[in-house]
Amino acid sequence: MKEKIHSLKYLKGKRAELRKSLTPAEAFLWKHLKGRQFEGRKFNRQHSIENYYS
Repeated sequence: MKEKIHSLKYLKGKRAELRKSLTPAEAFLWKHLKGRQFEGRKFNRQHSIENYYS
């Protein structure tokens, strides 16, 4: 069976913490990306791959 590497449960708290403490630039960006306001595309925040966040 293939090992899961995306959005590991033990990193869930850290991802939530990163979403709550945005830099001004990140806040500006997400204000314009939320609700499919950018060409109708959907964006996700704070996805982790193994121990790295993107």
